[in-house]
Amino acid sequence: MDVVYDGIGKDTFEAGLAALRPRGMSSWSVPPPGPRHRSTRVPRAPRLALPHRPTLVDHATDPEELTARAADVFRWLREGVLKTAIGGCYGFDRAGEAHADLQSGTTTGKLLLQPGH
Repeated sequence: MDVVYDGIGKDTFEAGLAALRPRGMSSWSVPPPGPRHRSTRVPRAPRLALPHRPTLVDHATDPEELTARAADVFRWLREGVLKTAIGGCYGFDRAGEAHADLQSGTTTGKLLLQPGH
């Protein structure tokens, strides 16, 4: 299922999570079961990507999907649909400087490490 709407809670919570497709969404009109903490967190289900920290596998589940998504990104770059900002280029011998610049919070755009630069 793309979306699960749960108005019951405890008795249907696990079944709702199990019914979700990868990257599916779940919405509860009651809090999920379990101990309550200051910030309520939903337990992570094997196929549910919580929106606060998705990983690559949440966006590309097999090599064919990864290849197709990468092709889209490169096409968007070529067409100018997706724009990138390069904030700096560093040779490998300046990797420490690049890291320090990144940690300083004063950089914008991507910092690139390039051989022979």
